[in-house]
Amino acid sequence: MAESETKRRKLTSSFLLEKLQDLDIDGVEKETVAKTLLKAEASGSTTALPKPTEAEVELPELAALEMNKLLDVSGFKPLLASNTEATRPIFLRKHLLDVRDVAVDVLSAPVQEDAKRLVSLVGCPGTGKTWCGWLVAHALQNTKKKTLHVTIRGQEVIVVSEFKKKKTYEVDDWKYSMLGQVLNENPCDVCIIDVGDKSPTESNDIFRGVRTILESSADPKPFPNVKFMCLVSGHAQENIIGKDRSIAAQKLVLWSWSEDDFQSYFEASQGSANQLKEHTYRICGGSVRLWFNPAQDEENISDDVEQLEEQEMQRFLTPDHRPTSNTNHHQHSRLLAFFRNPTAFANAGEDDFKRGVVSAYIVPRSDYVIRSIKAHEKGSFSQFKKMYERLLPLNPGAAGTPFEILVHYFWEECINKKDNIQLKITDQHGLEKRTIMVDCSLLKPVAECKPVESSDDKGKDAVDANLLGYFTPKNKKNYPRLDSILRYKSAEQTEVLAIQVSIGATHQYGDKRKNALLEAGGKTSLALWDHRDKDRKCVWKSNESDDWDLVYVRCREFDDKMRSLPSNRRPSKQSNLSVDVPGTVPGSRRGACEVRRDCRLIWTKVLIPEAEKQLGAPSTNRDLEDWKRRNGLAPETRVFCITGAFPGIRKALVARGWHENDDKQSKCWDLKYALWQRDLGEMGELEESQVVNYFARNAELTSKVGLCNSLYNCCTLDRVDVDSFYPRSFDLTSPPQAAHFVEDFKLTTCRCLLRRFTELEGRVARDLEGLTGKAYPRHVLQIALDVCRRQARDVDDALDEAPMAAISEEEWMVLKDWSLKTPGKKLEAKTAPKPPSSFAKTAIDGSPHVDIVDAAHEVDGSDEEPELSPDEDSLFEVDEALLQEARQVLEELKQPQSGLDGCQNIWVLKPAGKSRGRGIQLSGRLEKIQEVALGRGAEAPLSESVTDV
Repeated sequence: MAESETKRRKLTSSFLLEKLQDLDIDGVEKETVAKTLLKAEASGSTTALPKPTEAEVELPELAALEMNKLLDVSGFKPLLASNTEATRPIFLRKHLLDVRDVAVDVLSAPVQEDAKRLVSLVGCPGTGKTWCGWLVAHALQNTKKKTLHVTIRGQEVIVVSEFKKKKTYEVDDWKYSMLGQVLNENPCDVCIIDVGDKSPTESNDIFRGVRTILESSADPKPFPNVKFMCLVSGHAQENIIGKDRSIAAQKLVLWSWSEDDFQSYFEASQGSANQLKEHTYRICGGSVRLWFNPAQDEENISDDVEQLEEQEMQRFLTPDHRPTSNTNHHQHSRLLAFFRNPTAFANAGEDDFKRGVVSAYIVPRSDYVIRSIKAHEKGSFSQFKKMYERLLPLNPGAAGTPFEILVHYFWEECINKKDNIQLKITDQHGLEKRTIMVDCSLLKPVAECKPVESSDDKGKDAVDANLLGYFTPKNKKNYPRLDSILRYKSAEQTEVLAIQVSIGATHQYGDKRKNALLEAGGKTSLALWDHRDKDRKCVWKSNESDDWDLVYVRCREFDDKMRSLPSNRRPSKQSNLSVDVPGTVPGSRRGACEVRRDCRLIWTKVLIPEAEKQLGAPSTNRDLEDWKRRNGLAPETRVFCITGAFPGIRKALVARGWHENDDKQSKCWDLKYALWQRDLGEMGELEESQVVNYFARNAELTSKVGLCNSLYNCCTLDRVDVDSFYPRSFDLTSPPQAAHFVEDFKLTTCRCLLRRFTELEGRVARDLEGLTGKAYPRHVLQIALDVCRRQARDVDDALDEAPMAAISEEEWMVLKDWSLKTPGKKLEAKTAPKPPSSFAKTAIDGSPHVDIVDAAHEVDGSDEEPELSPDEDSLFEVDEALLQEARQVLEELKQPQSGLDGCQNIWVLKPAGKSRGRGIQLSGRLEKIQEVALGRGAEAPLSESVTDV
């Protein structure tokens, strides 16, 4: 009986420990619960590692690490897991060396000097994480640091101690307590743990051993002088550092290989025994793992895509919204690439990888991945448009595929809508040769058009004159670089236009293949279709061809569609029946009960009756009708679907005779009430008869960033001055807005300095260092005045002058270190102490915490002007002329928001996705605002001017 109770207690403790990190409770309470559970688990039997096989090893010799050079790593072969390749040299790209250097710096510093005892490194498979870990271990061992490298691959655990002894264990189920045994048997200064193909739950369990050691409050602490480096694939940084992020860690991300990286590797490999092939990147993309076997990678990608559910395929085509840490994370991470976010804050520099996975932009890793998903005919025009826009600055090679798909989707929509489309054909110099009018009502739907190979007709020239449509090749080998053939009628004559889609700077054409659709005799026109945006234009690599009449095609309708989706792609009126009521209005303090009551009243008394009225006609959704028949429902039965816990809505619908579809992913319903808008899929693809509880693109008004951008983008329509009623606001994830904010901040600082000067009645310090609390030096005030003068100048007066910055870097370097709170005081750059993990969370009573992130900027204390002692009278003078000029300039610069600027230039930083004042921070230092904005990563912080505090 006693043994049974012990086993039950141990099982319960393990389960609760695993789930404890997911609970939203206070950190102190969480630690107390963890201690209790650990004690309970300790009372049972402990799990020990089995007896290992041991071997003597030695520190491999490495050549000097040179950027963009190949490095022989064959000496590491005895140390590696069985699935790690060491026979081929590795390529030292700059980014890999940068990540390695940062990790070495953190791990080599004594614990007493650097509080960071944990380095987390994440990245997609095939980015070089494993080799980065070994290079870090090698460098540390050469500096006499005792290193311990632990590799966990499947059931194989390899422990290499100080590059002297290798132990190999066979472990069916790793327990986090085993890490303590490894450390006890192998004393070290640095422990590097590399986890391979483990599920998120298994990875979390492995790294929980590290967190348990680092967060222990035991006295003495376990392994107090050991630092850790943890490596894992995918988006699993949270599995390393924990959800509450209470551990001081250096977070790192290893970018996927870019086209430039590949090209450098390609050039370095020429002439060696391991030469890369030029076409490899189009297939493998950012993962180097199978660059030397792209055919195998093609097969792997196809298999991984096949295993994706329909909804997952849709999500893969939505930038930044793909799961990489769920139960299927292996297939997901193998299909993805992590690149630098092109919309990261302008001053991030090349070291934004130090922010970890939040700085990563997640996209399909190659052109072939996107083609494989497209083969399943998943995705909408808007999704591929977003994918094209996101990939263009990150992976231009892969961006060509979504652009080609966009052209195909465009024709498909035009044919279905029976539009008339005008094409302009030009020569290489842009001179118009002719205009083509295509009556799409005469063309067959794309789904009914056979691939061009099927129409070869065994070499016969004659084809059916009525065979009109937009044909695409099925076998790219037969039609190299040819994307489609448009066969249309012009003045009762059937004509053919071969089309090639490209976004490159130049493009090559293939040979003209024999095909019945390609007219015999003379040259068939081969048109290059590109999207001319921001002065970018694709041209034929050779403008002469023996087989083709090389031309360029422009389509205004397509270009307009690429700039913005037209109104006919927006949801129908039926989709706009409802209001967005699942959560509270930002800033509201309404309770959950009140929200649920309002939700129930709105839906039961207004929207459901209105929906029933509009749904009176029979449904045109064939899938829904089939679903009803399979489930034994009458054709007139209305079907609803709910995601989330809304019993009031469910009860009201059932009472009215509606039937619930329990499949949350199903599209078979008349009405859907979703907790999140993403649960609805693409709004533009809803059936006309379907009703949902969200407006399309409601974030344009209901989010802070959306409202800000909408107001500024629409202000020209009615010539409304937004600044007259809306505080100046900037989205710091947008480089143009970030640059605008920096300029606004600097100019506001100049105005604040002059306001302080006028409040001091013209006092000027004689000393260049200023008079703390009393006056600024003259040269500081003069610079601020010069900047404000330029700002106040009439635009017409500066038209004939050379353009210049509103404030130069030299001027800002003088002004930025002077306190606006205490005149004459120079500020020292200090690092703000890290607030506790719950500092910026909402308190239990609902009152928000406001985090003042300025350590150097004074935002408290008395505002009373200090008294001057008789001895200090000689340290300043009153400059009446400068005072009058400052007052005049400030008067000229008066605008609707002058009253908001105050004298301290303090700004509010608001995180996205939070309400009721949660996460708000204040700062009056530019570098602090940039630091906080970068730290937020994907939260898209919004900065907004406020009154003096």
